[in-house]
Amino acid sequence: MKKSIFLIILVLASSGLLAQLTGPANQNPRLNNRNINRNFPQHRPSFSIGLSAMEPLRMFAENYDGTPFGIAAQVEFPTGRFFPIEFGGDFAWYSRGGERSDIDIYEGEDAFGNEFYSEGTIKVRSNIYSYAGFARLNPVPGPFQIYGDLILGVQNFSTNTTIESNDNLTEPTRERAHRGFSLMTGWAAGVKVRISQNTFIEARFA
Repeated sequence: MKKSIFLIILVLASSGLLAQLTGPANQNPRLNNRNINRNFPQHRPSFSIGLSAMEPLRMFAENYDGTPFGIAAQVEFPTGRFFPIEFGGDFAWYSRGGERSDIDIYEGEDAFGNEFYSEGTIKVRSNIYSYAGFARLNPVPGPFQIYGDLILGVQNFSTNTTIESNDNLTEPTRERAHRGFSLMTGWAAGVKVRISQNTFIEARFA
């Protein structure tokens, strides 16, 4: 008799549990999605922008003394809501600095055949432009994220000169003195910390 009573109580308890799991509340797709979103953070597209600095190494450091500084921007797209792989693109601009010097600009000859010059300046500016794609491993897309990247791209090294006359006798002339490209491969690691619902603070080393 005791076994029968215990069996009946067990069946009733199981039926109540089954009703809770399959009842209307759990059959509501919106409620299910809300619970999933609350318990399992999803990967979402994101955009990053910030300051960036570059440390020259090896042959670059042998031929350049300085620290290029600029701005970098990234955009990332997930491959799935719960899949930890993301793909994205990276653009960065760095200034390598420049120089400015006073010069004499040849303006031509006067009526007596004498050459005459005007005072002016020459400015030299060098920049680095970086274009890259990356694959990112981002295991946990929560309020604190640690990720790693594999990078493939190119860098454009550009130097431009501008000549200006101080008395505006001639129009300023600008020309590209040098332009070169370099293949870029490597890796990166970063940390993101959420400070509001849609805003993170990020630090990245590449």
